[in-house]
Amino acid sequence: MKKIGFILLVFWLHLPLHASTLDGKDGSFNDLHQLLLSKELTPIDAASVGAAPAYYVVKGFLGINNIQFKFNRPTDEPWDKRYLNGGEQLTVDKGIAFSSCDFPGIFWFMFRNTTFNECISFVNSSGMRMVFKDCVFKGPFLLRVGTFAKFLEFENCTFERGFSVLEGATIEEHLSFKNCTFKYDESYIKDPRVNKAQFNIGELRECPHYFYFANNLTELDVKFEDCKFEEVKTTHEKFSFYIDLSHSSFKSLEFSNCTIGAPLDLSFVNVSNQFKIYHSTTSKVAAEAISFNSSNSKVDWANFSGQKLQVLKDGKTFMNGKDIINLDDKYYFETLISVYTLFYHTYKDQGNTLSANACYVEWKDIETAYLRNRLNHQFNSRTWFNWFMNAFLKTFCDYGTNPFKSLTWSLIVMLVFSLIFMIYLWNFDTTEHKDIRFVFKNFGLYFVGGKSLIEIGETMVPAKTKQASAEELSNFIYQFKKGLPWYYRIFGMNLSRPKFSFRSMFFYRFAHKLLGRWEESNQGKRIWVAIVVSLWIFGIFLKILLIRIFDAFTMSLNSFSTLGYGDLPRSEGMRYLSIIEGFIGWFLLSIFSVSLISQIIQ
Repeated sequence: MKKIGFILLVFWLHLPLHASTLDGKDGSFNDLHQLLLSKELTPIDAASVGAAPAYYVVKGFLGINNIQFKFNRPTDEPWDKRYLNGGEQLTVDKGIAFSSCDFPGIFWFMFRNTTFNECISFVNSSGMRMVFKDCVFKGPFLLRVGTFAKFLEFENCTFERGFSVLEGATIEEHLSFKNCTFKYDESYIKDPRVNKAQFNIGELRECPHYFYFANNLTELDVKFEDCKFEEVKTTHEKFSFYIDLSHSSFKSLEFSNCTIGAPLDLSFVNVSNQFKIYHSTTSKVAAEAISFNSSNSKVDWANFSGQKLQVLKDGKTFMNGKDIINLDDKYYFETLISVYTLFYHTYKDQGNTLSANACYVEWKDIETAYLRNRLNHQFNSRTWFNWFMNAFLKTFCDYGTNPFKSLTWSLIVMLVFSLIFMIYLWNFDTTEHKDIRFVFKNFGLYFVGGKSLIEIGETMVPAKTKQASAEELSNFIYQFKKGLPWYYRIFGMNLSRPKFSFRSMFFYRFAHKLLGRWEESNQGKRIWVAIVVSLWIFGIFLKILLIRIFDAFTMSLNSFSTLGYGDLPRSEGMRYLSIIEGFIGWFLLSIFSVSLISQIIQ
């Protein structure tokens, strides 16, 4: 029955469709335009079974059969001038079916400012060199079985119900679109207007393809420049609306400055020369088993990042990494990873390290999520270890692609331990900082001992080796608490270590001239004393803070990088913290080294 059906199909495709007055004759470009604009219609009857326009049109169609179109300068030159200069908008209300027509010679058939309200179909026709500019196609544009075109060019055109080069149709040289818009009449999806009586063998599509150029084995150049593919939001239970270039061969395939809102299927595509998706935006790209020359390609990773690289399931559903993880399907997971691997090696071959790293990170993110999902279903120690290492490396170095991130984490660890060590360092009383108490105590004699600042300076400047303990300073403040100013007592009781020595008599002589003796000072001078002493104490505590920060960070850096060269703190708590920090430092520095070497090798 299938063989009989196929024979009937071939027979029907070659039937004359009650067609035009030019059937079987030669025609000119002018004749073709007159046919398009005429009121002549081919009856939709048994003879038109299998003709695409008869199936898709609403207002009827015109069958143009077995005509050889030749350029006739006297009649056709005005149409050429119209193409070059523009003209009034022309409207073709009927569907057009070219059957067994021939366009010989080197002359181009050019259409401009024309709206085609119904389907245009070519079957068993050859030699077309056609250029369309400023045209609108409200119905599908179809190249069907047996059609052999030289080239097709479209500029500033709009396609509202699909463009298809079906199996058995061939374009020899190139197919190009410039500044074209592809969208879909979504009201048609909800209510397809088709003639069911025109069913031939099997079931014709109620909704023509969005853009179809699949299963093409003849290599040619296909170019999209400044084009826009609008997303189809209305769904159909049987069909998906996407750009289908799958299982095809191209000399070059190029998308430049395009907005590709519709999904793009490049599965099993082979590009022998240049493959280019550049300065464009994409939504979904299925690229299973795609093959192209990496050294002659321009594939900007920004077009694919964000899990836009996907695989197509059952010719209908595009699935990204998250979808595959939820599906928990190993086959599709491995297929998707193979796509990422291909693009990763492409960027590496090109020396594009930034794109290669970004691709690798997204690939490993999907793998990590997949392993996590596998663990949720069934725990396995090896799977857990692989997942843990992926998660760890993602956090600290983006899977070895970002050594700077390792340094950032190293700095964070050192700062955290520095803060802890600062707290512990309040319990240390190093020799270097003890004489601050001696200095502070001697300044107290200015208030209660009747000494001048010069006398105090002469006592302290030579006494570089004298020190005072915290207890001695505390006892001095307690003993003379009634004579010492409140601000002296407040700061003194909180002072525990670093020094702020004045090793020059200049300070004391200058202060003495300004302030004099305490008991001889009036209220105004005492205010100046308060200001000067407050500033001095502020300087002391600023130095204390800076020294503590520096000491704590030095100790943290020492522990992080070398484990103190064996010189661990005596305090048990700090000793254990140093060991912990040293182990973390060893691990992070190892990760940094490996990441850095990996990037240097690349």
